[in-house]
Amino acid sequence: YKAHHFWVRPVIPELPSAYFRRHCFATFQEDHAGVDSAERYDLVDNLMWANDYPHHEGSWPFSAASIERQMANLADESRAKILGGNAVRVFRL
Repeated sequence: YKAHHFWVRPVIPELPSAYFRRHCFATFQEDHAGVDSAERYDLVDNLMWANDYPHHEGSWPFSAASIERQMANLADESRAKILGGNAVRVFRL
């Protein structure tokens, strides 16, 4: 966006990433690159883990192993948000 903002109409007062952080959420099953980038790009509050149960392409019944593989390097607080805290907040559960 920074390199091409001269062509964007209408002009928006903030970077697209600011709007994403306030209004968008993403779910994933296996996304090592996304999880690895979550803390670095301040996107932990916008991610929600999913296992796609009961579909066979999901991680169930190996969900715990999938979580550990992907999130071993995340802070405990980040893991808690992605694994349920964000859903509780977004859906007001």
